Amino acid sequence: TIANALVNSSNDDFSTLVNTFGFQSVSDWLVEVGAPDAAVDAAEHLYVDISATEMANIWTEVWSYGTSGEAGSEELAGYLAQTLHSPIGDTLRDACEVWSKPGWYPDDSYNLSASNDAGIVFSDEGDYVLVVLSDIGDNTDALIPLIEALDAAHASMCGDELVEP
Repeated sequence: TIANALVNSSNDDFSTLVNTFGFQSVSDWLVEVGAPDAAVDAAEHLYVDISATEMANIWTEVWSYGTSGEAGSEELAGYLAQTLHSPIGDTLRDACEVWSKPGWYPDDSYNLSASNDAGIVFSDEGDYVLVVLSDIGDNTDALIPLIEALDAAHASMCGDELVEP
């Protein structure tokens, strides 16, 4: 169930996990990892509004746990390294390891349109969190040029040849 929710972005399996472990446990964990605003939504809703900062806090915790060697950490990292439909993964996995999880919601009458992706990039210049949140409905490929630009900016800032201001 966890593998299908992460690798294939299965909403049914995600719902099963939340229903099994409860909204409150998800909310409590979000508070713990630095996403208190999202935690308010998570106490009652399956999908939450979240800021880029809170998403980065979550992924920092995922990196910490995924690289810890604790029980289950390698399994989680393995799932996140295989995610499908991830523009971060599709763009960068040929060059380096990427753990990511995309999400999207189509344009419809609910006005919740989104194409998002977030994760950890294990680049030669150093591991980093990458979060891209948009209101582009159901078109994760539209994020690829931004992901390429952000990765290039990271490489430029952290590489041997820094761009002079």
